[in-house]
Amino acid sequence: MSHADISTWLALSCGALLLLVPPTSARAQSGPAVQIFTSANSGGMRIMPLERLPIGVSASVSAGYDTNVGSSSANDTGSFFSSANVGLTYSFGTERTRVGLSWGTGLTYYSRGGQGTFGDWEPDTSLNVSLSHGVSERLSLSAGIHAVYGVEPDFATGLSENRRSGNFFNTSDSITASYAWLERFSTVTSYSISVIKYDEEPLASLLNRYDHSISQQLRFLVLPLTTVVAQYGLSLAVYEVGDRGSMSQVFLAGVDQSLGPRLQGSLRAGAQLRSSDQEEGETFSPNASGSLSFVVGEKTSLSLTAQYATQESNIVEATSSANFSTGLQLSYAVTPRISSNMTAYYSRGDYTGRKAIFFDPQRGFSIAQPTFSEASFDLGVGLSYSVTPRLSANGSFHYTEVSSDLAARPYARVRYSGGLSYSF
Repeated sequence: MSHADISTWLALSCGALLLLVPPTSARAQSGPAVQIFTSANSGGMRIMPLERLPIGVSASVSAGYDTNVGSSSANDTGSFFSSANVGLTYSFGTERTRVGLSWGTGLTYYSRGGQGTFGDWEPDTSLNVSLSHGVSERLSLSAGIHAVYGVEPDFATGLSENRRSGNFFNTSDSITASYAWLERFSTVTSYSISVIKYDEEPLASLLNRYDHSISQQLRFLVLPLTTVVAQYGLSLAVYEVGDRGSMSQVFLAGVDQSLGPRLQGSLRAGAQLRSSDQEEGETFSPNASGSLSFVVGEKTSLSLTAQYATQESNIVEATSSANFSTGLQLSYAVTPRISSNMTAYYSRGDYTGRKAIFFDPQRGFSIAQPTFSEASFDLGVGLSYSVTPRLSANGSFHYTEVSSDLAARPYARVRYSGGLSYSF
């Protein structure tokens, strides 16, 4: 698939997306009026006390030990490290519009040398933005931005390598339009783009890419707490170097179920049709995903996700991966002062290797496209003690292990840390 073909597919799909969002009288409606600092008594401007502003600021320092600051287990090198971080959260809204923002940045120093672009010093910055707006009683719009720049692998999204492989930039952004056609029938149309870019070679030339996705859902409320869903999705992958694009189409059916105000689940299952410039013909494979969330209180919640799909490979030696992944996020309030959290991610991929030409004295030149498997497991555990309402002491443990059929790919790492955090 050439870049021209990919661009044509994207243009046609975007046109179809716009046609699916119905015309409404929303254009004649005025936007939301946001007034945060006005005084109801005098009608003038006044300064609101800091504790009443919708802004949260936090700062933390920590130190610990990392058993492997490299990118493999062959020459693993341990190092002590120390880090400092600053975080900012901001939220506001009206009856129709809600905005949320969180930003965090930190700097980590490794005594025996880091593995990123900046050597001993490794920056880590993330930004999350969410926006929702009720245009009318029928139409609502939402958008989200998730951007990260750093060196640590992101097991939650699975877009990056499953080990430290130098500094990289990753963003996943989306915009969604939901429209209620009838009391029980609605549609959800969305577009998303994901970008992964590495600073260093050879990863930059082989893995830097843009993923465009368009999705259309048809939703029907069959019971007060049960919604059946039919979904179509189109995904395009465009690499920065080489004619290596791919296209995937998914056809899914599923259900969204609420089992009470605090317990919700969803399930999707169907088929996936994929074509790639790096592989001959088209592949037809199953596609499924599910999620479950349970919220008990402010400090106690559980989230579980699982997915099986054929996707782009984040390994240089492969072109695609039939991948199963699952993730668990748990936060638990042990006591009013002690809270804990745990994350666990498991992923197994059956990879299709890149084509290689070799010479056999009896058969002559041949082309081989080997296959191999790789599995990764990542576990993080944290504990926090509130010394005061604003000051807390924290400790964490992190374990990562990767097993692979490739001789140079196995990887293991353990990380311990402790520190203090203060919220303003």
